Amino acid sequence: MLPSKHGFLPAVVPNFDLGPGFARYVLIADIMYLHYDGSPFEFRTWLQQQLEEVDIQAVARDMETWDAFQKRCGLVPLSFLAHAYRWGTSNPPPEIYAEKEVELPMKLEAPLEVLCDELRIPVGGSITQLFLYNWTLPGHQGGQEYSDADLSVRTMRPRFHFTKDAELQRAETAVFHSVILTESASTQLCRQAIRLFHAVNAGTAGRVAAADSLERISDALKQLLSIFHTIFRQEHISVSAWTNHLQPFYGAITPEGKGVGGLQLPWVHCTDALFAISLDDTIGKLAMENRAYMLPEERSFVSYLETHNQPLLMYLAKTGAESDVAKVFRACINTLVQWRATHRSRAVPYLQPPDNLVRQSTGKLVTIVLRRQRPGQLIPGTTETSGHGIAF
Repeated sequence: MLPSKHGFLPAVVPNFDLGPGFARYVLIADIMYLHYDGSPFEFRTWLQQQLEEVDIQAVARDMETWDAFQKRCGLVPLSFLAHAYRWGTSNPPPEIYAEKEVELPMKLEAPLEVLCDELRIPVGGSITQLFLYNWTLPGHQGGQEYSDADLSVRTMRPRFHFTKDAELQRAETAVFHSVILTESASTQLCRQAIRLFHAVNAGTAGRVAAADSLERISDALKQLLSIFHTIFRQEHISVSAWTNHLQPFYGAITPEGKGVGGLQLPWVHCTDALFAISLDDTIGKLAMENRAYMLPEERSFVSYLETHNQPLLMYLAKTGAESDVAKVFRACINTLVQWRATHRSRAVPYLQPPDNLVRQSTGKLVTIVLRRQRPGQLIPGTTETSGHGIAF
């Protein structure tokens, strides 16, 4: 029922050996960071020149053989290149922010759109493509199984970077570690949520199991909070460096003009669903918009949690406010509130960005012009140009 045995992380180490034709995209994404910190217009020219060498026929042959896992891995370099093409540099000038339309090169747009159509997600980078599937693990080959214990700050590295600047890359890597390790820790939370619902269905007979599951969920939330604290404290990262120069996802802007962080973190959606957190306010509605960028199996698991949270609340009401189960439930809520307060304090530069200059991969700040391919069509034929409100 979980998206994978590792929760929202891939079941095996991401594999970018996706065929000889597609290898050109991987190579460009590997060296992109060396060219990204200068003029955005020069970068776009460079990227267009690199893409001219792509053999789209060979890419089509590769993609015809891919399974669902390979398609997700293929989206990673394509999403990186699309986001990089849209912004062109880690320090965009005002005219880049002012752009209302961006037309991606056809050899980048075509495979990106085909894969997004096949995976049933909107065209646009997301935390899944840019982080959750964007890593390597020393001593492990792509496609090889790994354990939760293998994942650590010392071992994991992003496969693709946006910048060669040392400070910015340090911030990029620290946020990467924060995202990956908290998602890894949340796997226990998700497993125990399933066990908790089974215990609730058992009524009185499941009371001990329900209390134990909630205790384990509480421990997982504390671990999430500890990971977040530790990484941000030890890495000494500049939050402003991340938010002003790199921030590639969490695409949402409130009507008040303030950016919102964390809206694509899968474990946040899971805790909202598990604890029946209201999504009726502005932030909640934006969170629901961002849920569209999750993979279908990820959305399905969050929906599963939502359909079972009311029986859980009814069960807690029957056990009484002073029951062991209710006390542990309140402890979980308190830990979640503490994490959100901590995250908010760390994210102030993003919540109140200078001049509302917020970069994102999803949302509605800019129109990416897509020359619509027929469903499943990679080789350009008769196309229809249309604008999508998707921001890279």
